[in-house]
Amino acid sequence: YFDVLIAYGDQTATLNFSDLIEITDCVRLRNLEYDLTSSIQRVVFGFQSLDAALDSLDEPARLSLYLSSATLPEMMREASQTMQDVAAEIAAGRPEKVVFEVIDMSAPDLGISEQELFDRYEIQPVAASFFAAETFYLHLVVESGDSVQVIYPSGDLSQVEIRNAIEAALKRLSSGFLKVIGLWLPPTQGIDQFGRQMPSLQQYTILEDTLRETFELRRLTLDEGRVPNEVDVLIVVTPHSMTDLQRYAIDQFLMRGGSVIVAGGHYRLGLDPIQGGLKLDVNENGIEEMLESYGLIISDSLVLDRQNAPFPVQTERDLGDMVVSELQALDYPFFVDVRRDGLDAEHPIVSSLPFVTMNWASSVGADEAVLADAAVTALIRSSGAAWETADSHVQPDLEAYPPLGFAIGEEQDSFPLAVAARGSFDSFFLDKPSPFEMSGEDDAAGQAEAIGLIERSPDGTDLIVLGSSEFVNDNVYQISLSFGGDRFSSNLQLIANAVEWLTEDGSLASIRSRGSAARILPPIRAAEQNQWVALNYAAALIGLILIAAVWQIQRRAEKPIALAAPSDGLARQDHSDAMKTTEGEA
Repeated sequence: YFDVLIAYGDQTATLNFSDLIEITDCVRLRNLEYDLTSSIQRVVFGFQSLDAALDSLDEPARLSLYLSSATLPEMMREASQTMQDVAAEIAAGRPEKVVFEVIDMSAPDLGISEQELFDRYEIQPVAASFFAAETFYLHLVVESGDSVQVIYPSGDLSQVEIRNAIEAALKRLSSGFLKVIGLWLPPTQGIDQFGRQMPSLQQYTILEDTLRETFELRRLTLDEGRVPNEVDVLIVVTPHSMTDLQRYAIDQFLMRGGSVIVAGGHYRLGLDPIQGGLKLDVNENGIEEMLESYGLIISDSLVLDRQNAPFPVQTERDLGDMVVSELQALDYPFFVDVRRDGLDAEHPIVSSLPFVTMNWASSVGADEAVLADAAVTALIRSSGAAWETADSHVQPDLEAYPPLGFAIGEEQDSFPLAVAARGSFDSFFLDKPSPFEMSGEDDAAGQAEAIGLIERSPDGTDLIVLGSSEFVNDNVYQISLSFGGDRFSSNLQLIANAVEWLTEDGSLASIRSRGSAARILPPIRAAEQNQWVALNYAAALIGLILIAAVWQIQRRAEKPIALAAPSDGLARQDHSDAMKTTEGEA
């Protein structure tokens, strides 16, 4: 046993022996280079102060508060003064690094129009309330060089909240800071059809631990209808049973230019309360309708593929005097096995991955009319031998549908299973009533958030939709352990690569996929397997024939060795010995 101690100033981190190995069917060393590098990065970058962020800036940061004094609502005037006080205090503390100014958009002869402000920073005035014609500005722009961060009016707008938002924006402008990842997960308890509490199969502890290795992870509930300003990337896993406030938080985070990753198809894994087996439940009250308004459509069907990963099935084999229980690898079309030819070779998220397994996935399509001006990339695609089905029964029936256990679709094609879109999106709540009024939210935080409806996101906003959430489920990991955990490790790398690409930090992506991952053989069908078996037998037979032929040729080529004629004395002695032997035998 051994430990690795990493120290940087007063900060330390320890890698235990259990952190460096994987225990499955054998003990093996993990990717030591990645483990050490990520730990060093976390120790060095995870505890930097605001002064360190300002010192790392090549050019002084400029804080510009754009406000409309003439149309500013009464309840926002106190928040406007608080923003000015906090920004002025930060600028006074480091005047050589921070410059602060207030720009009143209501002032005559300002010299800058609303269109020029939109062209420069892509910010638009905020509606005073839902369906209100009067708008106002209360946007704090933080810029240094070519990098720009915009702080929108949201949250309770307290002094602490505003200071945290400004410090987070300054850290984003600098380098050497851990990115903050917001993670929304479904409830750990579910309710069955009889109204009883049951443990949910949606467990993602391994995903959380993987993200914490490199990023600062925060679990979010989104019950207040907002995402904290310091969050860089929002990950939503298995969205279902969500409230309008939670959907509103995701929508407005995207409208502020935040990056969102949605991992969730039309179905999620569940337990059959009667038979006790696995089943699939529909993700109701999720965000599929909201994603469709952005132009990304999740199919209500499941994708099956002849190129698939195995599913372990417990079988019993009769050996005559005893019965042996063993695991049998069964082809399972719902576990879509995607190799390099199905991964976009030019996109950094998936270009370094050897393979990905999408479990119980739905296809993800793009509405070209809505995403006409956006860049859309199909990150993951199934093979050409895939088909879709609306039947959510996951138990194979080999007697009715040999050899896969499921009916094979007549129309087979390649389906996109993950899509990345970069562009500008319209708010889902643009023509809808306030979710705060519908939920009865009447506190100050809710009123402040309801006022700041952002109608459209800036250009370059990123949205990634994965057609499955179960491919990072802990229960799927337990299934994959039967045949090695490398498939699941590759799935986790996909999420980590996506976060690093969205935060423009690819320092670890190049070494994450290296290490102890197994090299899985290319998939081949049963007919091809039989051909290879026949070729192996033929090669062995031909080898034996060649060996026999060479032996016969060498045997026939052999010649007797010519012996030298014996001398007369030696010949007489040999004759005498021979006669004595003959007489003795007689």
